Amino acid sequence: MPVKSSKSVRSTATKVTPKKVTKTSEVQKPDVKLISMNEYWNDLKNRTAIHQYEWSMAVKDMKKTISLFDTYRQQLVSEFNLNK
Repeated sequence: MPVKSSKSVRSTATKVTPKKVTKTSEVQKPDVKLISMNEYWNDLKNRTAIHQYEWSMAVKDMKKTISLFDTYRQQLVSEFNLNK
């Protein structure tokens, strides 16, 4: 029967070097053109109209899905004679 050796394996510690902390410069004000209140109001109205359109399309899709599942439900009820 072979004898197993009981040598322990030593791991060598790796050195961790600290990272240098760099100072960032002060934040500068961006040079942007602000929109007028009238342009802002028109943008808000346009976004609201888009939101209303997308919401009505989502409701329309949900109604189609419900009617499709209702059709399958009716077929199952009639097939298995569950409506007693």
